[in-house]
Amino acid sequence: MGQNSGEIRYPGIIETFLCCIRLVFFSEKAFFRIYIDSRLNYNLITIFLLTLLIPYKSANSEQIYDFENIMSGIFMTLFFILFLYLLIPRKKVSLLFFIKLFLPLEVINIFAPITFLLEKDYIQYFGIFLLSWYLALSVFIYSRITGIRYFGSSLLVMLSFFVSNIMVALF
Repeated sequence: MGQNSGEIRYPGIIETFLCCIRLVFFSEKAFFRIYIDSRLNYNLITIFLLTLLIPYKSANSEQIYDFENIMSGIFMTLFFILFLYLLIPRKKVSLLFFIKLFLPLEVINIFAPITFLLEKDYIQYFGIFLLSWYLALSVFIYSRITGIRYFGSSLLVMLSFFVSNIMVALF
């Protein structure tokens, strides 16, 4: 048996990123690791901010980097998570903990550069695919946190998604 020096080993950002990738592919083990391990908090915030900087080609615009799109992405994500939190019937988790569980979903943006290889018509379909994947993951996480079945979670996630899109459109 070795001596405990009191130092805590913090996971690296690559280890956290790989955990997020596993979660994006519906891994319950990765979900519980993010749920339990509070040492991942700063890495999750860093990964969230870095994934917003990944370039992609939009179907509506020729600009690759647009500060307005980055800010609206941050606000839309936070409004979406906030409205989902407000819809929890019995709040057993704090808001910051709830946000922590949804931040890894932004790792889906690593597939966004594929849009540079697609024609303009197919970019919209690819965007719909990524959005559907994001919403399906949101239903997965929301149902695990609240204990609500997938159908009820789906309705609440869609309601929150529509409300958050309206809120971003107002600003």
